[in-house]
Amino acid sequence: MKRALCLLLFCTPLSTASHAAVDPSLIDGRSLVFEALKGRTVIGQHKIRFTQKGDALQVDVFITLKSKIFIVPFTYVHNNHEIWQSEKLVSVDSRTTTNGHVNTLSAKVQANTTSINADGVSSTVAGPIMTTSYWLRDMVKQARLLNTQTGAVINTKLVADNPSIAPSFLPLPIQAREYQVTGSKRFNANVLYDAAGCMVGMNFKVPFDGSRITYRLVARPDATLAPDLLSNPLISNCLTNRHTALQSVSRP
Repeated sequence: MKRALCLLLFCTPLSTASHAAVDPSLIDGRSLVFEALKGRTVIGQHKIRFTQKGDALQVDVFITLKSKIFIVPFTYVHNNHEIWQSEKLVSVDSRTTTNGHVNTLSAKVQANTTSINADGVSSTVAGPIMTTSYWLRDMVKQARLLNTQTGAVINTKLVADNPSIAPSFLPLPIQAREYQVTGSKRFNANVLYDAAGCMVGMNFKVPFDGSRITYRLVARPDATLAPDLLSNPLISNCLTNRHTALQSVSRP
């Protein structure tokens, strides 16, 4: 049963990890790195980089996807910069290009309000809010989230919480829990976290053609290469001391 589930989820032993399509330059020792697959075809990569600067945790998200919806070429590039202090989000800035169309977002989060500027249009919502950047498991507990591409506030709910195995290039299967969070026709994400609360995968349905994109874990932050992260409770439990990811990825 476990073998069948592993095949379904594209689990890959370390000995075959040299086939990963992620650019090795993305494996920097302080990032969560995933490759994105549509079916069994690698279509891009998703990197979440963590840096401690004083009392602030900086989180930088880089996503590139290139595929087709039916027969129409589709290219998606997303860059997102978050700042966290005292385990709370204080700001987010992003730029997204979808088939040449650009969205920009800037938001400031305070105790009682969140100020949002999306594509030059300003708005304010009550209270603090978290974003759809997925890396923090507390996201699945939220009743609303800030879309990091459009700036829309999405009312969300947790639909399912199930045991799973996260697809990865690590030598052993990753036991995880898969949380299905939904909020709108274009927001329906299944995010996987391990027992320590660390993001280890994701899958979601493409709203236009019904296909599914699956993330496969390539690398985690490494405590020996990013010792500054050991003091931050949001990410310290997700660090590894191994360098296997640096050795396991090569250009296709």
